[in-house]
Amino acid sequence: MRPFTTSPATNLCAAVASTVATATLCAAAPPADRRVVAYYPSWAIYARDVHVADLPAEQTSDLVYAFADVSADGECAHFDRFADVEQVYPGEDPAIPYSGNFGQLTELKAAHPHLRTVLSVGGWTLSTHFSDAAASPAAREDFIESCVAMMLAYGFDGLDFDWEFPVSGGLPTNVTRPEDRENLTALVAATRARLDAEEISAGRPLSLSLAVPAVPALAANFDLAALADDVDWVFLMAYDLQGPWSPVTAFAAPLFAPGDGAPASSDTLNAAAAVARTVDAGVPSDKVVLGVPLFGRGFSNVGADADGLFQPFSGVPEGTYEAGIFDYADLAANYVGWFDRFWHDDARAPWLHHPIRREFISYDDRDSVLAKGGFAVDANLGGLGAWQVAMDDPAFTLTHAMHGAVAANCPAQPREGCAWTGKAKLSIVSDGTEARMRVLLARTPQAHTTDELGAPTERTTHTVCVYDTATAVAQAKLLPGPDWKAAGPSGYKFRSNGPVARAKFAVGSPKRTKFVVNARGTGELVPPLPMQSPLQVTVQVANNTTDACWQSEFQTAARNSAERFVAKR
Repeated sequence: MRPFTTSPATNLCAAVASTVATATLCAAAPPADRRVVAYYPSWAIYARDVHVADLPAEQTSDLVYAFADVSADGECAHFDRFADVEQVYPGEDPAIPYSGNFGQLTELKAAHPHLRTVLSVGGWTLSTHFSDAAASPAAREDFIESCVAMMLAYGFDGLDFDWEFPVSGGLPTNVTRPEDRENLTALVAATRARLDAEEISAGRPLSLSLAVPAVPALAANFDLAALADDVDWVFLMAYDLQGPWSPVTAFAAPLFAPGDGAPASSDTLNAAAAVARTVDAGVPSDKVVLGVPLFGRGFSNVGADADGLFQPFSGVPEGTYEAGIFDYADLAANYVGWFDRFWHDDARAPWLHHPIRREFISYDDRDSVLAKGGFAVDANLGGLGAWQVAMDDPAFTLTHAMHGAVAANCPAQPREGCAWTGKAKLSIVSDGTEARMRVLLARTPQAHTTDELGAPTERTTHTVCVYDTATAVAQAKLLPGPDWKAAGPSGYKFRSNGPVARAKFAVGSPKRTKFVVNARGTGELVPPLPMQSPLQVTVQVANNTTDACWQSEFQTAARNSAERFVAKR
């Protein structure tokens, strides 16, 4: 993530020009509310002991329940009825006529009205009969009717089809047909029509989404241009791009191509390239939700050369619950800090290596998730999505990072109702390839309280927005988490090696109140200098969990050149 960014109105398209189909990606305006999609599987209640009530609902827009089965009769059915509706939890709402995960989801949604719940059908192990269910108009009608009935009976807000995969590429036991591609398109169109007809009686919008592969050979069996007309979003599964089937150790979910030394397929098998292919195939960028893995893939018998990257290997390590696959919770608790951690600047991806154990693990961490969030914002995507949330650590670090990376972005124009009557300063220094920005708001006649700051150590994202003649030109985003420390009873300090280096929020009496943010950016993301004349520059500080915001305006500047902008009041 690069929190110091320009607006779509300036040069965001240039930020991704070298890696994606820029003209296509930049054609649409950025979505007002990007999604944070989290898949939650029925089996999370068992070994992982992660329950619906534990989930970070405030950080999630769409919670997708995985999975309903496609029965041999071609109908939506419970895969695990006990987990779905029978497991009894203490304090259940007696007004809800079912228990289990479905009952807990209904209660969670009531407590968090913004949250949408979606029933996903299929998945890797339950796509056996998808082809049969889509094979004819009569079969499709029966299948859709059963899915909609199940969705409505349990209070879900939409359906998600995860057919892995039409025509070829799934489990060898799957039923497949050459005409699966066309039948999937017909199934989605008929489902959309059925949901549209049901929305009035349901009293709420009913969404339809689709999981799509990032691998070109598999994606070719999806008519994405036709499908895009009927879905609210597609979940792009941009992970498992390399693994034990690869010739050498490599990144399972890189954002960009790693370059020298990587398998040749890495030029194609990376998230940015997959997004470009998906958009070029006809899916509007704001319908693409970029999939993020909350797990890593391991490789065994890896030598020490190049810290294990792009090296020969044989076999996979034990993993958390499955050979070669590690939950992020397991990695954070038991591997990070013990294994050596490395970062690849080109791929925007980390890896772990232990020279004595001779193991290599490709995974996503907070830094790589923020990078993907920054890319999603730059490329006008519909948001980020996680497979799957029960693999996150107990603090839901990666889910919070997903939310922080795409939420609380600066609106196109300054937010109304903000005010600052005290001392203020804005300075931006640029050499054309890098920029540093400093914002100071201090000594206002108005006292402030810590309630206005939310909870930055846990969930609150603060964003500094800079506007030039009412157009957003830059932002600095301070994400929640361990970079924040409480500073006495009435403030917080932020220190990071990331693009926002330091910040201090101190509140209380008028003389005590101070907001200071120091940020830096890359050449592609430097705001245009000099600022436009006549000068009308606005800086705002706001967050995503309280209504508090602060604004100062500048009509004169001490410096306004191509290298430096300084304004005070």
